[in-house]
Amino acid sequence: MSASVTLSGRARSLTAGQTLFAAGTAAGILIPSSCRQQGRCRECLIEVTAGAALLTAPTAEERDLRPGFRLSCRCRPADGAEGTIVAHTLLRPTLRIEDRALHLPASARGFAHDPAVRRDGDAVLLDGREVHRGPGPILGIAIDLGTTTVALRVIDLESTAIVASASFENSLATAASRPP
Repeated sequence: MSASVTLSGRARSLTAGQTLFAAGTAAGILIPSSCRQQGRCRECLIEVTAGAALLTAPTAEERDLRPGFRLSCRCRPADGAEGTIVAHTLLRPTLRIEDRALHLPASARGFAHDPAVRRDGDAVLLDGREVHRGPGPILGIAIDLGTTTVALRVIDLESTAIVASASFENSLATAASRPP
């Protein structure tokens, strides 16, 4: 018998030297990571609920974690370990975009809106040149493409009102952190 892992409810045999991150990925579990399994981002945090003694000792990157928590990219079964390790990935909180901020610098207050896109009757102008004709709002999109999160806002360019906002995990960054 060798070591196996049940990670977030999915059982998997562990090969010698295989990290719990690699085992989870092989089982189809999406484990966040933006540091390419270098133990720096701490996004691949898991809670080990059984079989912790079967794992290698915590690494330097894990020294500040509370007991029972490990980085899935750093822990693997110890040599000769036999038994089952039970762990689960941690649920990420719901992502949200802040709409208000406290203590903005004075220069941010009273900012004059001077858009490059304007309306003149039914004509929509970009830097003074007509680019479209028709009624309806003139909308723009602001995108913040972060390492772990993508945030989007749709803005009414005439009133500067935020029409819609959304955010989600950057799955491309997470996928890029996985081994080929």
